[in-house]
Amino acid sequence: MRQRAVQRVEDKPEWVTPSAPARPPASALMHLQQTAGNRAVAQLLQSGGNIVHTLAEPSPASFGDIQAMRPGSSLVTGATSMPDGSFKAPRFDMGAPSAGGADPAGLSWACRPTWIQHYDEGNSECVYLEPGRHRTSREENGKPVFIHVSRDVSKRIQQGEAEHAGDIKRARDLSIRDAENVLAKHVIGKTFTAPTREEAEQQVLDRILGRLAHPELGNDQSTWGDTYRKLYEKTAERDTNGWHTFTQAFPKHEDGEVTYEVVDRTKIGANPPRTFISY
Repeated sequence: MRQRAVQRVEDKPEWVTPSAPARPPASALMHLQQTAGNRAVAQLLQSGGNIVHTLAEPSPASFGDIQAMRPGSSLVTGATSMPDGSFKAPRFDMGAPSAGGADPAGLSWACRPTWIQHYDEGNSECVYLEPGRHRTSREENGKPVFIHVSRDVSKRIQQGEAEHAGDIKRARDLSIRDAENVLAKHVIGKTFTAPTREEAEQQVLDRILGRLAHPELGNDQSTWGDTYRKLYEKTAERDTNGWHTFTQAFPKHEDGEVTYEVVDRTKIGANPPRTFISY
């Protein structure tokens, strides 16, 4: 979730506005992706010799941990990283087609698809700021700047990061998991016969397309990973559209320090993953 820096007007301390235009989605994703592997949030499971990653659920983190994920932001309340570079789309081989010789039905070719690799959803990190008063990296007139997060606002931050996590999971379900399920249930190990090799392999492709829960994915396995990426990258629009933008207002000047209250003026919950992430 992008936390924008703000300008403050001395005679209107409650008035806040972004100090810079929102980054485009690609920049936002690059910014978030810097976090991959910073914390052991994405659990690694060893199974059958393959490392299987797990997309993270929101977990609390210190301001310093979140700041490390978002080094370009001085006022930050949460962050979610993308699974770039850690996910895999399922892949299969048509199998060596075999000529069956003379066949009264004319079905002289057969292929039996085999696995090349199973899908891996990749790993991501999803963290939010706990309630309390947190020291930022900012100063105003030489005074350290703190932000205060109430319990209710912390819950809203968590909900916002959960939307990002949910977007990634839905992107997975619409793409590489759907393909994996179809291959496992209806393709791998099955025998497809036809008069020619091309027709036998086309049967495989037709079977995939016909069994997908989301046929928009298509039957070209070379595009499945890119489709997953394009779908989960859409989550950055929540930030660039300002739906997740928390603001800071009501500054207090005490003991040589400045404390701003984090204010919820977001649209968290208005666009759930099930409707936001789609073909």
